[in-house]
Amino acid sequence: MALQEADYVPVLKYGGSSANTIPQTITSTDSQAFAVGRQGATNPCFQVDASTSSNVTGVKVTGAATGTAVAVVATGSATDELMTLDAKGAGTIKIATISTGIVTIGTGLVHRAQVLASSGNTTMTTAMSGSTMLLDGAGTDYTLPAIGAGDVGVYFDFVSTIISTSQTITAGAADLLTGGITIADVGAAGTDFFAPDVTDDLVISLNGTTSGGVAVGSWCTLTAISATRWFVQGVFCGSGTLVTPFS
Repeated sequence: MALQEADYVPVLKYGGSSANTIPQTITSTDSQAFAVGRQGATNPCFQVDASTSSNVTGVKVTGAATGTAVAVVATGSATDELMTLDAKGAGTIKIATISTGIVTIGTGLVHRAQVLASSGNTTMTTAMSGSTMLLDGAGTDYTLPAIGAGDVGVYFDFVSTIISTSQTITAGAADLLTGGITIADVGAAGTDFFAPDVTDDLVISLNGTTSGGVAVGSWCTLTAISATRWFVQGVFCGSGTLVTPFS
């Protein structure tokens, strides 16, 4: 790391403060071009990595007057530059967990939910939350992830894309089903609403006739509303003498 000699301020080297008004420039191609923290370059509090050989992009921070917004923007040689924000590994990214103001996302936002095929029987994880799961096999079995207090709000959409012979969605042993599903008799005027008894129901079953799945289009959504409850809502296509899909 080389400091421009004209900008060198000796007092900074020894941990002192400075009222220096000369802009400082650091030229480096190192992965730790700038590192600040209790352990220095080891697990730094803030680090600048300038090691990309063709590096011409970066981040600019612009201060603002009281009551207006500080700006953090991408910079670079092109008219349009991308920016990513990631946690480390499986770490969670949290936004507005301390502030109490409104969170605004610009008009350029495009949100796409994941659409996941079953690939046969599928054991799900909370990381799949928000996904649309396809009931895409005549005999498709999904197993929901066990939920805890930290998983409240996790949800999954299920959509049938094939006529069922046996499709199931099964919750963990401690995660009872609540809510309900409407089953419509395809080709007839009859409908019925079925609700789990919230004592032992863990499974939703589509049998291709009386409990749903007789036609493409059956759907349901399951949302974790507590550490021990899945709330179910949906509409199934059925036929014959309709029966509860819960067991």
